[in-house]
Amino acid sequence: MKKEFTGVVARGGIDKNGIALTPEALRQLAQQAPGKPVDDAPIGAPGTTHIGKVVSADYDPEDDSVVVRAHVDVKGFTPPMFAVPHFIVRTQHFEAGVRIVEDMELLGLFLTNDPADAHLTPIDEGFEPEKLKEALGRMKAESHED
Repeated sequence: MKKEFTGVVARGGIDKNGIALTPEALRQLAQQAPGKPVDDAPIGAPGTTHIGKVVSADYDPEDDSVVVRAHVDVKGFTPPMFAVPHFIVRTQHFEAGVRIVEDMELLGLFLTNDPADAHLTPIDEGFEPEKLKEALGRMKAESHED
């Protein structure tokens, strides 16, 4: 059964892997996302299954984040799960040990229970408008604390 998920899948700032997406890379992600698959594992991993498709995406420059709307088959997943981008880096540079991604090609999204960015929307909260509103409010407050 497919359900509609709406939530943050990427944002600026440095993630726990030492990677930061520039505003331009986030805009590219939002532009390339519609029509891309949502998979149950990293793209190309053995046994990966398409479980959905991105319907739309927007870059929010105020929050420096990308919000997607996707139709996702939710049966069999165990929360908390997060939709995260899988991309190929075209242009990057390093500053103080941080990998800055400037230009990228999005392959799709995949689900994980251990995202590199702690400020993403859990997929179960993205299905319910009230939970999504609360999660986005929490993320906004937390991002101002960073």
